[in-house]
Amino acid sequence: MARAQTGAAWKWLLAAAAVIYVLLIAVPVAIYLSLDALQVMDANGKGSVTIRQRDFWEIVYFVTNAFLVIVATVALIFAFRQSIAAHRQSDAANRQNEAANQQNEIVARNAQAQVYLDMEAKFASADMLTSRKKFYLLRRELVPTDEKPLGVLAHARLQQLLDDGATCPSKLQEYTDFLRLLTFTESLGLMARRNYVLLDDIYYLLEGVLQDFGKFFLVHIRERQRSEGAKGHPSPERFFEHTIWLIHRMEGYEPAEKLPK
Repeated sequence: MARAQTGAAWKWLLAAAAVIYVLLIAVPVAIYLSLDALQVMDANGKGSVTIRQRDFWEIVYFVTNAFLVIVATVALIFAFRQSIAAHRQSDAANRQNEAANQQNEIVARNAQAQVYLDMEAKFASADMLTSRKKFYLLRRELVPTDEKPLGVLAHARLQQLLDDGATCPSKLQEYTDFLRLLTFTESLGLMARRNYVLLDDIYYLLEGVLQDFGKFFLVHIRERQRSEGAKGHPSPERFFEHTIWLIHRMEGYEPAEKLPK
């Protein structure tokens, strides 16, 4: 706004200088060039004498040029001061914007830190500790081979728990305890895809855990998607889709920002 006002003032001053130039310089100079002499009455009114007028118009020419220089100088000083004022206003506005951006960044970081604290609290809750304990016990029990990797063995055990859960509530509860881990990673994957949390932070906090979950659960998730599709589920691919995305995203992931040593 200040710069626009300065530009408008500068245009008006230039226009005024042009008008002054036309009225006080161009017109007198034209008269100066056209007149060679002027007939005037003498002091007694008895006759006329011819008086050379060039000296007079030369003085007018000099005065108007000097006046134009003064006007131009005043215009430049005014424009310069307006420019300084505009720059000061701009600097003040930039400082205010910078302060507001810093405040917004602080608020965003605080909100993000709260998300991490909530995530840590959930991962360390009693139910999650139960699920993690069962996961590591079963993982230690299974012995993968080249023919039957860990994911295949884990899927067979999980599928057995799911099938037995149809008639045995305790088996269904045990299966639910394992899926509680995937529910956590599903929420985490969705937050990462929506940029609520940073992949770098997930990498530093849970990269090893996600690798273990991937080796253990991915085969089972794929098989459940296939079986749900066979049953006519309208969107079987959405079964823990964010968990799949997150686990694959962490494979070979290189954080953009290295932590200070």
